[in-house]
Amino acid sequence: MKILFYNCVYRPGHLYFDTKLISYLSKVAEELIILQPEGWFDIKEENITYVDCELRQNKKTKHKRASLWRRTIINSVRAAKEMKRFSPDVVVVGEYELSTFGVTIGLLVSKCPNIVIVHHNNIDQLRTSLIKRSLFKTYKNKVFHCTLEPYIKEFIQKEYGISQEKVFCWPHPSEPLKEASKNAEREQKDGIKEYDIIGLSRSNDEGLIDSLIQQEKKESIFKNNGLRILLKSKTKTFDDGALTVIKGWIQDDEYKRYYSSAKSVFVAFPDSYQYRVSATLIEAFRDRIPVIGSDIKLIWYYQSMYPHICQVYSDMTFVNSLKTISEESDEKEREFELFIERHSDQYITNQIQKNLSELIK
Repeated sequence: MKILFYNCVYRPGHLYFDTKLISYLSKVAEELIILQPEGWFDIKEENITYVDCELRQNKKTKHKRASLWRRTIINSVRAAKEMKRFSPDVVVVGEYELSTFGVTIGLLVSKCPNIVIVHHNNIDQLRTSLIKRSLFKTYKNKVFHCTLEPYIKEFIQKEYGISQEKVFCWPHPSEPLKEASKNAEREQKDGIKEYDIIGLSRSNDEGLIDSLIQQEKKESIFKNNGLRILLKSKTKTFDDGALTVIKGWIQDDEYKRYYSSAKSVFVAFPDSYQYRVSATLIEAFRDRIPVIGSDIKLIWYYQSMYPHICQVYSDMTFVNSLKTISEESDEKEREFELFIERHSDQYITNQIQKNLSELIK
């Protein structure tokens, strides 16, 4: 099987995901052609051929949207040229742009009928934009779709009338951040406290954080229960010794120290975050850290699958949830093992092998 991989958009924030996906594709392909901006990826395998022809992200431009659209179209046109040269059996688009992908889809499928597009935040964009939904419907049945969890696969099949055979699920990959033993992970490091829960994502819901601050100011509920909470905000700071809210950039090493000394993780995302997967949440489960998350579909799905390691946030039960979700139990260990198995490199590679092999029968 010959596979060609490219992105319409090359984002530094997706480098980890793309690199893992490429490593899986290299295991199932006889030959893997990777189109990239020069030096973007650095995976060395005998069956990988790099072609430096794509445009990288331009952060300095004053017209970001126009620049984005231009790059996505040019990258797809260049991809079509390389498809003609290499004649791949399958093309995997690691990241596509809803607004412009339809412009080049005819050209792409004329070179290869098996185009697989990976959905990240695209499904949530479809939910909130009539224009993007209309554009998506013009090419939804001309491509194959990769989602990152089964509930997202089921949603786009039902919501957009896409046949089951055209939608795959390749779970989001992850690797543990922790390097120490389980006991050492719970120790204080470099003067950083052990927290009952941390929520350090850049996607945190500012309204939810503000409500927790106001509740703590009025009732001192965390302080009175001897709990330590650490959250990240874009605009606010607060610290009463129990609830600590910080803002600004957190260096990787500092983040890992906070992470390794936390009993649980708070995925405090807004309502707009429904049909996409969070690396923050994936990493927590992979490292056997339980999660409390916002009242969104992503968290409800994980709670339904792993009720002992994931709970939906409620301000009425938050304190009790914090106390119970950190307790050790056999049920928790079984759920962590099940999650890790379903997001393992071997599991994802097998899914990709199965799905792509069926395309070229």
